[in-house]
Amino acid sequence: MSIEPFDDARRRRPPYARVLDSPVRLTDQVRALVDSALDRVFDEPFDIRSDADFLRVILEPASNTGRTGATASALAGFVTMMTPFATRALRLLRTGGKAPLPGAKAAKYAAIAVPIGVQLSATVRRGVRELQALASYLIHEMRIRGIEPDRDVVRALTLSLYLDPDRRPQLDANPRRIATSLSRVWIFRALGTDSEQHVRRRGEAWIDAVARLDLDHLS
Repeated sequence: MSIEPFDDARRRRPPYARVLDSPVRLTDQVRALVDSALDRVFDEPFDIRSDADFLRVILEPASNTGRTGATASALAGFVTMMTPFATRALRLLRTGGKAPLPGAKAAKYAAIAVPIGVQLSATVRRGVRELQALASYLIHEMRIRGIEPDRDVVRALTLSLYLDPDRRPQLDANPRRIATSLSRVWIFRALGTDSEQHVRRRGEAWIDAVARLDLDHLS
């Protein structure tokens, strides 16, 4: 397998990707946050028994208490480390750099009034809740089929579907790559407008993705 020279590969990447290159410490922080959140779900899953339940849970406000509250220290540490990256990304947007912000122009995001740290905290809490709800939904779907949920399978499915519901689930994806992708997703959501409509659309895409799964084969 040939490996692309680092400098050449880096130069060809878009500016927003270079801004959000995640150091090992940041990657470890998001992995700790996600592991803690998903472990919590196995002990106390959300009461999700239908598609409607799933949508209701992800649309509810994410708070500092309950399941997500159990990861408060990991969340605080992650947000602290993410803030400089988000600040740099916002600076890039203000200077007209292109980034994957759906349906938006850079000028719209230059006027953000909420401090980035506060926005990131809310976005990550929402993201953690979505991950936990998706894992709970998968656990329910497995159990009604008589399948005992395996932690590793549920964890891998949850993360793969969360990041790309239209793609065939990757159960052997590199943990560091997943953590980096989550960081980028949450940073750009924090810089944009993550409305209820956006959350609902994500939820519907995840529902469709779960419906397509062959859980008997995956388990």
